Amino acid sequence: ELAADELTSRVVARFREGARRGARAAMSAGGGDLAPILICGRPMDRNYITDTAELTAAFLARRPCVVLPTELATERGATAEATLARARALFPDGVTLVGDAYLAFRAAALQVANRFPGFWTWLEGRLLERSGRDPLVRAILTTAGPVVRRNLDRNLGGLIEACGVVAGLINGIEPHAIVAAPGRDWVARMAVLAGRRGGRPSFDLQTVFVGPRSRYKPPIATFQTSIESHSSGVFRSYFGVAAERIVEIGCSKIGGMRREASTTDVSRLRERHGLTERDETIVVFATSAYLAPCLEVLRALVEALAAARSAGLGPVRLIVKPHPSLGEAALAIYRDIVDTAPVPALFLSGIGIAPVIALADIVVTRFSNVGLESALLDKDVVAARFTEAPAPIARGEMGVAALAT
Repeated sequence: ELAADELTSRVVARFREGARRGARAAMSAGGGDLAPILICGRPMDRNYITDTAELTAAFLARRPCVVLPTELATERGATAEATLARARALFPDGVTLVGDAYLAFRAAALQVANRFPGFWTWLEGRLLERSGRDPLVRAILTTAGPVVRRNLDRNLGGLIEACGVVAGLINGIEPHAIVAAPGRDWVARMAVLAGRRGGRPSFDLQTVFVGPRSRYKPPIATFQTSIESHSSGVFRSYFGVAAERIVEIGCSKIGGMRREASTTDVSRLRERHGLTERDETIVVFATSAYLAPCLEVLRALVEALAAARSAGLGPVRLIVKPHPSLGEAALAIYRDIVDTAPVPALFLSGIGIAPVIALADIVVTRFSNVGLESALLDKDVVAARFTEAPAPIARGEMGVAALAT
């Protein structure tokens, strides 16, 4: 392991290397009479890809637009360069895509020289010191230590260089404003900090519902956007964001989903999927990206529907709509549950969520956007929570769902 002063030297050197790379990228991305708008973040699932594409199109009508993706959904076996090339199709023509931060982060795992042995030991000591050597903190660090150490060993070098890329790029292009896109991560937060040094305003764009959970990184941008009042309250109470920094913007995606669902030809859709019994109650379970908690909900739902059917409460049909980010292994598990369910069941993958919600009488979800989107389409919604932990997004408190515990 390296001593603290050697670690510091390596971190600084790696950051400067990234900054030089960012400065070179700025020479290609800059130019023109108007300073560009910089969007920095992770375009991943349906929320983030759609939102970022719509954002860039709107910004292009006013100023040049530079997109700096910090992470991308990578196809298994694909190179970083191939993934980045595929990402260009996500954005409108005229957008300048700067892939250097993403490439820097992806390359780190493959290069032994990028590792910083001893960093976790140093960080663990600092965390213990800050906690007053609290026994609980010590136990958590001891348990998490091996996993965190491996993660830092694999990713820290690339993260530092990617942050340097962002700082160098911003210093070079001098953007009009910085937007931390939906799904923003630590690299996007670096963009906010680098912009702050140059007096550039920044916007932390949130286009999904926010709950009081620590995986959301505390907002540090000049302004925090929120799509509705419940999320604004969480930003104020949980994250301590001053009310004057919060801008409620609504969410055009929900309106688009409502339009798509309302124009769906439900009769034709039922015919296509063999849903011929018009008097059956269709219950849709919209999964999240997290397999284990969703399996718990799905198995309980299958049991409840079987009991309802046995009690003579009328014909029911279960439709499982998987999250679009799930891989084949998770999809296979869901298919197996659907195929062996004691009630009529259908697995609908590869189809948008709006038509599926149009089919539904009842929608079951854990806490996703689908819950509110369904409620706005006059569907009955059940929010399932089978743990004692507070719901990340409290659909029951929002008044849009019945709570199942």
